[in-house]
Amino acid sequence: MLKLKGFLRIPKTAESLDVSPNPLRNWESAGKWESVGKIVATRHPVNDDPRFRTEDLDLLLQKMERPPRQRKAK
Repeated sequence: MLKLKGFLRIPKTAESLDVSPNPLRNWESAGKWESVGKIVATRHPVNDDPRFRTEDLDLLLQKMERPPRQRKAK
């Protein structure tokens, strides 16, 4: 059975990413997370609500904190 400890609902995930819950819902339902290599939702086994793994969210936040690569001057 899927353990839900370590998973966040959309409102808490949106708060962590500093975005509104509505775009997060739209991205999740459109599958945009997968297409851009971000985090993927897991569905709750009873009510089918999306849940996001805290580990995936932590990795995404770490990527967001890194400065973009600098191009070397020719």
